[in-house]
Amino acid sequence: MEVWRGIAEGLNAVIVNPSIILGYGNSSSTSIFKLIQKGFKYYTKGITGFIDVRDVSKISIELMNSENSGERYILSSENKSWKELFEMI
Repeated sequence: MEVWRGIAEGLNAVIVNPSIILGYGNSSSTSIFKLIQKGFKYYTKGITGFIDVRDVSKISIELMNSENSGERYILSSENKSWKELFEMI
C-alpha cells in the first residue's frame, strides 16, 4: 500500500510479485529439498508457480533500469503440481 501511495505521489516504482522462488541458499522455499531428502513422501494436491532466484534478480534489475512505473508484475516461470515437483527432486 505504501508503494502505491508513493507512486501516486510521483515515486518512480514498480511492484514485483514472484511465485515460489527456488534457488541457492538457506531460504524457506528451498527447505522443501531437505524435507524430501529425509524421506518426506506426502504432498498436497494442487499446482503452483515456481521461478528461479536468478530470474527474479535479472527481471528486477531490468525493471529498475526501465522507464516503467506504476505497474505490477507477477513473476513465474512455470506451474508444477506438488507431485511433479517432488518427483523431480
